[in-house]
Amino acid sequence: MIDALTIQQNRQAWLEELRSGNRQQVHGYLSCGIDNGSEVGFCCLGVATELAGLTPDFESSNGHAYYGNVDPQYLTLPVEAQEWLGVNTGDPRLAFDPNDEEHVDYLLDVAGPEFVRDWRDSGQEYLTGALLNDQGVTFKQIADLIEHFGFIAQHDVLQGAESVSLEVPA
Repeated sequence: MIDALTIQQNRQAWLEELRSGNRQQVHGYLSCGIDNGSEVGFCCLGVATELAGLTPDFESSNGHAYYGNVDPQYLTLPVEAQEWLGVNTGDPRLAFDPNDEEHVDYLLDVAGPEFVRDWRDSGQEYLTGALLNDQGVTFKQIADLIEHFGFIAQHDVLQGAESVSLEVPA
C-alpha cells in the first residue's frame, strides 16, 4: 500500500508530465505506435501507467501496448497504476457536477464550447480521463481539469485522508 503523501507526489508528477509537452497524445489506447511504429503516443492514463513504472508489451497486440502483470490492460489503468495513482478503478471519474454552474463554466473555460456541446450531446453526465482524452481535450487541459476537480470519493483512495490536495508539500 502506498502512503497518502506518495500518492499526492505521484499525482503531481503525472499532472506535470501531462503539461510538459514531452509526450505525443493518442486516442483510444493507453499507448500505441505512431508514425509507422517509430514513436509511441499515449493517452493521459497511459502517461500515468508509464510513470508508475509499468513496461509496455507490444508483442501481443496490434500496435497498442498492454500493461500490467495482474490483469493486463490496454484501454484503462492496470491495477498497479491504479495503486500508484491512488484510485480504485481503471478510469476514475472527476468530481465534476454537471448541474453546478461554476463547474460547467470552468469546463467551458478549459475545454471549450465545442467539447462541452459534444459532451452534452453524448448524454454523458460525468467526466473521466479517458473520456476527456478520447474526445480531443489536450493533456494540459486534462491536467487542469483533474487538478481543479480531483476524483470522486468512490474512486479516490485519499478521500477521508487528512489532505487530498494535489499540491506537493514544500
